[in-house]
Amino acid sequence: MNLSVEKNPRGPDIRLVMGVVSLALLLRLLFVAQVLRENTPAAIASFNWDSREYLHLAHNLATQGRYVYDRDPNPAAPAEANVDPDPFAQHVSHQVSHHYGLLRTPGYPVFCAIFEKLGSLTGGVLIAQAVLGALVPLGVLLLGFSIFKSQTAAGVAAVLSAISSTGIGLSGIFLVDLLLAVCFLGGFGLLYAALIGQRTLPYFASGMMFAIGLLIKPSLLYWPIVLLPITALLAKGLDRPIAWRKLAITAMLPWLAAGAWSLRNRVVEGGFTFASVDAQNLRHFLAPLVEETTKAGHSPTAKDVWQNHYSARNRDWADMASGQLSPMQITARQRADSLAILLHHPFHTLTAIVKNAVGNSFSGWAYTRLQTPSFSPIEQIVRHSDRALFFFGMFPAYLLMLLAIVEPLFSDEGLRNPENRRRFFLHAALLLTIGYFFLISGTSFSAGFRILYPAEFALILSTVSGGMAVVRATAPEMETEPDMIAELP
Repeated sequence: MNLSVEKNPRGPDIRLVMGVVSLALLLRLLFVAQVLRENTPAAIASFNWDSREYLHLAHNLATQGRYVYDRDPNPAAPAEANVDPDPFAQHVSHQVSHHYGLLRTPGYPVFCAIFEKLGSLTGGVLIAQAVLGALVPLGVLLLGFSIFKSQTAAGVAAVLSAISSTGIGLSGIFLVDLLLAVCFLGGFGLLYAALIGQRTLPYFASGMMFAIGLLIKPSLLYWPIVLLPITALLAKGLDRPIAWRKLAITAMLPWLAAGAWSLRNRVVEGGFTFASVDAQNLRHFLAPLVEETTKAGHSPTAKDVWQNHYSARNRDWADMASGQLSPMQITARQRADSLAILLHHPFHTLTAIVKNAVGNSFSGWAYTRLQTPSFSPIEQIVRHSDRALFFFGMFPAYLLMLLAIVEPLFSDEGLRNPENRRRFFLHAALLLTIGYFFLISGTSFSAGFRILYPAEFALILSTVSGGMAVVRATAPEMETEPDMIAELP
């Protein structure tokens, strides 16, 4: 294995690029083909509870040209019947439709509505997700090549991304995380390119990608805050100046998108809020864990936490379905109740966030057996990939990530060495990116690694970098030449 690169490399070998993209696309298309072959559209739409909400909103857009029902299409339907196992059956009430519209931002419903309008909702969305998902390993390859200055290391990182069980699994389900990952990695890569090339367009394109990502999933709402220190770390590692005015616009674009959608909610739903999903997660997931931990005085049983969760959820559904409270009033109550519980028990709250985040980061992809119930080579690949990573690989991965950030500090000359300084600051930016999604994932339990998937590229790159640190320590003759900095093609 050769970790060095040739002088003034322009980019990774085209054969490596084609091989990575072909592998990623093949695995995802094979998986999607089996999902479509073994499941009805209604079954695919019910793999996850959230799917029916996205599809309901997409159906409204495709058939009525509006996001929510403005009147009850079936006033006689009982409350629980409104949550139909078949999301294509539009029996939800006016109240529930508005709840979905406040809970979910428009990015993914618009994406799905395009394919429903074209007459191929399920197959069209899943195949498109497979194609878009194959771009993530390509992004890992390009970014890794620039960071590592090694085709071998970049290729290893890209292959790990290509065989990611979560990346493959997300292509065959109606969830937002894959689309968010594509936009987020695109925004991160464009920001990286903007710093290297000192050009205006990549700055603004990066902000647009982050804005689209925020409209896909509200988890990016606080990203502009950490974007500034992450950019500073990247600039330090790349030894490039920051165009602060351009960066300010980059950071503001997501919030402008959030403000526009919040204004829509103010007009339609009666409250200036971007989405209610944060309030729902806090009240239905984090607060129950904190409450039960406080009652028990130690780690509570899963049964007690789930009972608390269902009690809070059922109360909200009952009050909304009966018309006693509007979706916006439910959201306000969820926020108020959550803050009262969480702020009153700050230690248990912090403990619960860390516990949830650690649990999600080690949980892997849980839907393979549901998506592909029959034995097949692709089903085995996804299952074994998931087992290898999350049962055996995550703990070593975190150790290697720690080594990647620590090793430059204790190598020859420490941070006085330009190459050590470059590695340290670039990896610090990657770790801060992982940390952002790690904390976001701590607001809910039982979500699995999909919440962290948008930052999987940073996790993989940091892990491979830690492996390279081991190689440098055990085989110095394979060390990358320190004075050659590869740039993105």
